[in-house]
Order: sequence, then C-alpha cells, then structure tokens
Amino acid sequence: MNDNSTTLMAATILPPDPAEIAGLRRRRILAHLVDAAIVILIGAVLAIPATLLGVLSFGLLAGPMALLLALVPLLYHAFLVSGDKRGTFGHRFAGIKVEMLDGRAANFIQAGAHWILFYVTVAFTWGLVLVWSFFNPRKRLLHDVLTGLTVRRRNGGGA
Repeated sequence: MNDNSTTLMAATILPPDPAEIAGLRRRRILAHLVDAAIVILIGAVLAIPATLLGVLSFGLLAGPMALLLALVPLLYHAFLVSGDKRGTFGHRFAGIKVEMLDGRAANFIQAGAHWILFYVTVAFTWGLVLVWSFFNPRKRLLHDVLTGLTVRRRNGGGA
C-alpha cells in the first residue's frame, strides 16, 4: 500500500486523537456563527450596487444580481476551504480546519459540495442530522462523510 491509502485507512479505522477533536462541536458552531455574520456583511455590501444596477436597468438585471448574491455564501465557503488555510475565517477564528481524511486540502468542488450538502441535509431533516456527530467517533457530520472531508483542530489540538 502507498502512504495515502495507509493514511486514509488509519483515518477511518483507528480511533481519533482526543486532542484533535476536543471541543470540536462547540468550535464548529462558533465558526458557523462567525461565518454567517461575515457572509451577511458581504451580502449587505454587495446588495447596494446590485440594487442600483437593478433599478438603473429597469429591473432587467434584478434577477441576475439576485442570483449572484445568492452565490456569495457558496463561493465564500468553497474558495476559503479549498485554499491554503483550509478553512473559512470562522474556522480560523475557532481554531479548526477542514481537510480530506488523508490530510490533503479539499478541492474547490469538494468544498462547494460540502457547503451545499450541509444545507440540504439540515433542511431535509430539520436539523436532526446534526445529531449524527454524537454517534461518530470523529464527530464528523453527514456532509463531512459524503464529501470525504473531516474537521480537525489546528496545530495538533491547539487553538
């Protein structure tokens, strides 16, 4: 076996390092709240020129501008999670990172799917899917499992 498959097997079979997952649920909630505030702020700032363009075009650009504004949270998450820092500003603030099971950074499509699947699974289960982390030894959520990603504390457990 090569190093990647050995690492992947260890990440899925071996019990997690307690320091790696300590306080992970609280940190994920904190990260989500920080990211929500940031995305709302970005959306509010971008809504001003989008509204202006919609008015100046007599409504012709209102639909495309609304679509672009709706993409802000997806693009925010996908670009930042797939970047070198492996997490959004909220993740960084909370001291966590998102990466593949073997430790590599997520790619853009994976990071985007991670965000979409989070909201789809939460919406279809009215949030009950979040209970999944209580039964997963690595505290992974369903959207983590479906995309092959995991959330860990940064710097070997340090915040």
